[in-house]
Amino acid sequence: MSAFISVLSSVLILSLTVSATAGGSLPKLLLITFDGFGWNFLNKLPASDLPGFQAFMEKGVHVRWIENVFPSVTRTNHMSLVSGLYSESHGIVENDFFDHTLQAAMPKPGELKEEDSQWVDVGAEPVWVTNSQAGNGRRSGTIFWPCADAKIKGRMPDEIRRGEWKVTEQEVSATDRIDLALDWLTGKSVQPVNFVAVYTEDPDETSHLWGPDSEQVLGAIRSRDEILQHLLSEMKKKNLEDEVNVIITADHGQLPVYPEAAINMDLLIDPSWYTAYPPVNITTMSNLWPNEGRYQEVVEGLKGKHRSLHVATSSDGEDLVKMHYSSSPRIASIVVFAEPGWVMVGNDSQLSLKRGQHGWDPRFSANMWPFFMAKGPAFRSGVRDAEPFHMVDVYPLMCHILGLTPAPNNGSLGRAAHILSSLTQSGRGPGGNSHDGPVNYTWVAIGLLVIILGFVIAVIVIRYVRNTKNVSASYKRTFARAGSTEDMMDGMVVISDEEL
Repeated sequence: MSAFISVLSSVLILSLTVSATAGGSLPKLLLITFDGFGWNFLNKLPASDLPGFQAFMEKGVHVRWIENVFPSVTRTNHMSLVSGLYSESHGIVENDFFDHTLQAAMPKPGELKEEDSQWVDVGAEPVWVTNSQAGNGRRSGTIFWPCADAKIKGRMPDEIRRGEWKVTEQEVSATDRIDLALDWLTGKSVQPVNFVAVYTEDPDETSHLWGPDSEQVLGAIRSRDEILQHLLSEMKKKNLEDEVNVIITADHGQLPVYPEAAINMDLLIDPSWYTAYPPVNITTMSNLWPNEGRYQEVVEGLKGKHRSLHVATSSDGEDLVKMHYSSSPRIASIVVFAEPGWVMVGNDSQLSLKRGQHGWDPRFSANMWPFFMAKGPAFRSGVRDAEPFHMVDVYPLMCHILGLTPAPNNGSLGRAAHILSSLTQSGRGPGGNSHDGPVNYTWVAIGLLVIILGFVIAVIVIRYVRNTKNVSASYKRTFARAGSTEDMMDGMVVISDEEL
């Protein structure tokens, strides 16, 4: 079944890619992320307070949310966003992880060097690599993008500002980053690029410090709105509105953290029995590497000892398989993860220093889902609350816009195709350029492929829903405690301060 789906998707994507590249100049794409900007953050302020977001959506498309990958952390989801792979496949299994094969830990943000390919080149092909290696004048750039600081497939981005989120917005403002990206796209200071990925750190940093429902986060959301106003103004000045496609999204959302929802791991087992990546210091999941001879003690000491703590092992990892978190030498033999709203701590954890957190399984915590907006010649205009899709779908979507054949990935262009204008505008590619000559397709055959693909997706969705409902009694308690909203999928929950 999976092989059939892969072949079918490849045929459909190939036909769309041919349509995308027939004639005209190179399409251009600007990808921007607002770290920690959940899909529901736009609802925290009235529309009148967010003129930038409103203006962007009036000219583009707004998706209700996209479902990200586990664990819902920065490095992991930024790599999934640009490669279309789950964490077990692209290898960035957390912000902080240990590689059993390398017998070393992932370098910290800002410490990744160009020659450190062993950390990032283990399965992923980011869109900047796909774009640049396609040739024909294609060039790519990244600005503080997580995990872009080392070679992948033997390539660095053609233009790069290094440092990941170690470089703060106090050092290089978000508007300066936008200006630099537009300079690269227009060729003002360098040979022009046709793809740029820009990372910005807020509202994540503010939300960690003050909580996602704080006044400070409202200020951070307003600052993102000012960035959008600046972007739209500069694009208009540079006559880029009908030339550059823009995607603005995030890696995850956040939930508030409370002392009464903390699981003290040091009270359950001796911390000297294992090493944790990331450390169990106000974290939502961790890979536990037991010391020699301590495996059984660690498992028995944790399993069933707290109703909101889940323990998955390599020998009994059904949960990990469903989370696409099982096949990597960077995933430990013991993985622990807390239920939405709960965090793991140790005796030395200073819980008062962190009031917001993320990382939970996005299948069961809708607060982890990011927002998504896009505008430009490739996208529909004036569309709000479009149907959600998956984060791994963004890579094949970007490849289609750029006229590229995507590398193998876990995504589906079909799930995101409804936001594109190019699929409904005869004779126009995603770059807004008319074809030099007709591209002949057998529309009946394509229609048949779409019908078959729809049937296969329907089967997968039915199985997914059944599997989603088959969750532990402890998760069901979380659902009952937190409630749900009418526009959520069955079994999904949105947790607020009051409901926790």
